[in-house]
Amino acid sequence: MSPAAATGGLRPPVAAARLGSWWILAAATLLMLGVLGWRFVADPSLAAPTRDPAWYTWRANVVMEDDPASVVQGWGPAGLFSGGYRVTVPVEGALLQRVVGIDTYSMAKFLMLGVPILTGLALGAGAVRSRKDPVAFLTMLLATVALFLTTPYVGYLDNITVLFLLSLMLAFLSAARTSWGARTALFLIGIAAAFTHPTTCVLFGMTLLAVFVFHFVTSRFR
Repeated sequence: MSPAAATGGLRPPVAAARLGSWWILAAATLLMLGVLGWRFVADPSLAAPTRDPAWYTWRANVVMEDDPASVVQGWGPAGLFSGGYRVTVPVEGALLQRVVGIDTYSMAKFLMLGVPILTGLALGAGAVRSRKDPVAFLTMLLATVALFLTTPYVGYLDNITVLFLLSLMLAFLSAARTSWGARTALFLIGIAAAFTHPTTCVLFGMTLLAVFVFHFVTSRFR
């Protein structure tokens, strides 16, 4: 179903309908991919724009070449290089190398380019289902990719990956009220997020709990 069809049968203005067409959205996605990736096409020797890309490359190769369970064990003096149960990114890296055939030293660059685009697409899908406006998809895609270019978001791969997974939940929230398929998707995405960055998931859960408590308390006085 196209973003324009997700508007619930409403006939949007002609300009909005054209901006919400698949070819415009595909062109915008490719444009954003070009904005993020042109430097690596011009100079493939550049390292991934992330903090400590070698750490993620090393953990992905531990999954491929050693006992996969050892990736959660203590590494280095006093466990300095341990990643705990943050296993989603190294498993992704191992799959990209073993199944897709991406080079070992390109894995981190591929993820740093792909995760912001996927996050923008996920937020765009959630915006379309919430606002019933196909242009919201394009707006969220552009805004999200621009946000990932700012300093706070040029960081660790597991941090931005968990942001993608939490953003992906938004597209299923409305449907989860009536659909067990959407509820199952939310549960599985939540599990994946927990094994990507547990600390972020705890903070996210505490935020949701605080919002629920605030809503519950204030609703008693209405």
